[in-house]
Amino acid sequence: DAGVIARWLSRQRGRKVAVLTPRRGGKRRLVEMACENAGESLGREEVQLSKDQATLEAIRQALGLDDIPVRIEAFDISNLHGSQIVGASVTFRNGRALKDGYRRYRIRSVSGRADDFAAMREIVSRRMERIVNEGGEMPGLILIDGGKGQLSSAAGALEEVGVADVGLCSISKGRTADNPGDQDVFFLPGRSEPVRMK
Repeated sequence: DAGVIARWLSRQRGRKVAVLTPRRGGKRRLVEMACENAGESLGREEVQLSKDQATLEAIRQALGLDDIPVRIEAFDISNLHGSQIVGASVTFRNGRALKDGYRRYRIRSVSGRADDFAAMREIVSRRMERIVNEGGEMPGLILIDGGKGQLSSAAGALEEVGVADVGLCSISKGRTADNPGDQDVFFLPGRSEPVRMK
């Protein structure tokens, strides 16, 4: 297909382009090395994709989800000594962060003393309303940074928007009296006992 490629490149460039295939010498060796490097890179990418799929399948099983969570949206609330409260979310597709999936939220419903629960309810509600109204891709899993209170707030937001069937859990990180090991604790709606995963 060298002729077809050359014609297309010529149109793109605005003048004649030739596609050459070196048959011997140093240039041929460079092409061979480029092909080898591309093959190795593809192999590494396939291995990583396989690992990512295995991880997502493990998450699906551990959290009791119906499907592999292809799209995961994670939400967090931050404040500075009880004031200047803000929210943020990040998005993952097939286990990898999406650079354009970052969102920052100015909290509108909470004034004065910080209320993480109300703030979490607000940002989850706003995000899900936007997805519903614009026909966007619904996440397979919503991950909330916090404990049972934040989880309950997010679940209430999902019910308000009418998307209560979306996978939902909250994550409590770090070692605590209830969690002395190095595993993170995941809380699920309707379950009193958390799920522990590394």
